[in-house]
Amino acid sequence: MSKKYPSKILLFGEYTVIEKGAALAVPYHTLGGQWAISHKTSPNIKASQTSLHSILQHIRQKPCPPLNINQLEQDLDRGLWFDSNIPTGYGLGSSGAVCAAIYDRYSLQKETKLEVLKQELAQLENCFHGSSSGIDPLVAYVNDNILIDAQQKIKQVNLSTAETKGAIFLLDTQIPRQSTPLIHFFMDNYKQPIFHQNYILPAKQAAQQAIDALLLDKSTSGLLAATKILSILQFQYLSPMVPPSMHTVWQKGLETEDYFIKICGAGGGGFLLGVTPYWQQTKAQYLSDYIVTPIYRF
Repeated sequence: MSKKYPSKILLFGEYTVIEKGAALAVPYHTLGGQWAISHKTSPNIKASQTSLHSILQHIRQKPCPPLNINQLEQDLDRGLWFDSNIPTGYGLGSSGAVCAAIYDRYSLQKETKLEVLKQELAQLENCFHGSSSGIDPLVAYVNDNILIDAQQKIKQVNLSTAETKGAIFLLDTQIPRQSTPLIHFFMDNYKQPIFHQNYILPAKQAAQQAIDALLLDKSTSGLLAATKILSILQFQYLSPMVPPSMHTVWQKGLETEDYFIKICGAGGGGFLLGVTPYWQQTKAQYLSDYIVTPIYRF
């Protein structure tokens, strides 16, 4: 019951992963959830239990991995709930953490091969969350960094960190977002050949370069150059996914080249992702009016 399931952050590969681009997702342990038992009736507990009962009904009706449904139902009757501080509408995998917890506790035959595990977790999340890639619950379940490479092979990877000058950071837009209209916007553009040429191909290449810079080359200059390209492309071609209140800080980064900001996940709100070679100076000079959190130092 004490095991925690973290939220996830997609560092690179948002949207281009559907075009067989590389993607890198990491657990974010500041936010997460765990099972708890309670007979109290706080709003959070009631909302969680209502959601879990809804999930149970979907699991009964749709194809899912083999689960001990009877035990889940008994536990819900005993007051089971998922105690989570992962905000919804932020692209942090709040439903993915619940899926990982359900699979971990109630699976009758746990899969160990990552590709198959991802498929089973996606199938489970599909039961109540529409269409799922399986990445969010996979990161929460294995509690590790997950790389999907250009051949769509899945690997657990090491992402070393050091308390040095640079940082990858989160910028909180303080705007919950609905991902569905954003995904529709993207898919409408995705059908256009010119969008492939102008956005998909260069963004996919830049995401690969950023991931290589982090995992292989350990190159600060490569990471910054790739993030700059993504920042320019996203501001130009994915403008509905950039909240208007974030335009100034986004453009300031491109003007000064002291930091670069990109979409984190579906965009439209939640967190943005930033990269800077000089964290303390950037935070003090440009980001003092924003809620920012470093998640990786380089």
